[in-house]
Amino acid sequence: MRQRLERLRQKALSLGVPSAEVEWWLGTVRPCAKLETYGDDGPVVGHLGRPLMLPPDAPDLPESLGLIATVDLAALPEAATHLPLPPDGRLLLFAEAEEMDIPGTALYVPAGTHLEERQQHLSWESELRGELRLVSDFSLADHKGADLLPHVGELGTAVRQVQREDGDFLGRPDLQIGGYAADDWASSDLVMKSRWSEGMAWLLDRPVGSGIPPPPEDLVLLAQWTSRIKDLMGATYYWTIARQDLAARRFDRTYVSQFWNP
Repeated sequence: MRQRLERLRQKALSLGVPSAEVEWWLGTVRPCAKLETYGDDGPVVGHLGRPLMLPPDAPDLPESLGLIATVDLAALPEAATHLPLPPDGRLLLFAEAEEMDIPGTALYVPAGTHLEERQQHLSWESELRGELRLVSDFSLADHKGADLLPHVGELGTAVRQVQREDGDFLGRPDLQIGGYAADDWASSDLVMKSRWSEGMAWLLDRPVGSGIPPPPEDLVLLAQWTSRIKDLMGATYYWTIARQDLAARRFDRTYVSQFWNP
């Protein structure tokens, strides 16, 4: 990764980006785990869609929520992300892909838990299939913050050049764990947008006098999924959580948002 970042630095400098801006930008780098269903390289760390395996005493989920992915955290190297994830167990990501009444949730199942298959009957479930293979990568802030990144166009060009040289996929991964969020317009930092939403959800979901929302710097992107479902092609979902809640395994405090420009 260090070698790749150095190449990125040199590309940006060659495109006329001032050194101070390049260094500030590279200082925002976060490692992330990009999980793909295509190809046969990289270890298998999870799968898209069914089966839904839950403890027998787990309450039923709202009928509108569907299982998007299951990630085996023991198969995910600790250095693959910047997140304080549990070292083992399974992370289950759920989303509403129809009415968006309940955008989604996340569930952590500790290792060694007895599991049974739970049936779901959603029209789009059959479109989610495939093993998720790990591609370790880095993630950079992706937004047109004119005051902070006046040369964001050149920086984006530098990233694409390095990606092409390395034979990287040009689209987004099926699932991303950690790193920064992104949207098709790249008009704002979706992590910051998620942070604002998480703060509002924190206020709305807790009784008056229970405290203030976690500060923005304490909130992180847990996961990002880009839909390949026919009727929701290209929609992107973001699971955001406060770092302290993640460390305490309070996945019930995960906030889910969606971006779609059909």
